[in-house]
This record gives sequence, C-alpha cells and structure tokens, in this order.
Amino acid sequence: MQLGDSPRVVSARWTIGIAENGSFRIESDCSVRLGLTLAAQDGQARDLSTMTMRGFLVSGGREILAFQTDPGTMVAARFTSDEG
Repeated sequence: MQLGDSPRVVSARWTIGIAENGSFRIESDCSVRLGLTLAAQDGQARDLSTMTMRGFLVSGGREILAFQTDPGTMVAARFTSDEG
C-alpha cells in the first residue's frame, strides 16, 4: 500500500464480459493473466481505468484466485463462474 493508505474490504458481484471488458489468458501451469477495463461508478467512458491481475484456477477451473499487479496496488480477488 501507499504511505498513508489504510486497508479495506470491498465486495462486489457482477458479470464480467471478457470480450468487452478486457483480456484473459490461461497458462499451462493453470495460472491466469487478466486485464480488465472498468468504468467509473457513473459509467462515463472518460473515467475508464484498467486493472492488471494474475491468478490461479482453483475448484476444478470454476474459480480464479487473483491479485492486482499494477504498481502501488494491493487488491486480492476471487472470481467464480455461474456455470456448473
């Protein structure tokens, strides 16, 4: 974290359309590279931000445990599939 930042927990639930919102690559060792483009809360295109993440497939490929790799960030994420 940056000096002066304090930790917090954020929980969100939404559907990510990788084709529309980023990139997704699975490596042979079951690691995953994600690049996500996120709109600001008001949804304005001028406020788009990007998030680069790396993670691992778990639970038989139904989940990804990931962390953000952009400098100055400390974000952990858990992505799950709605499909069986």
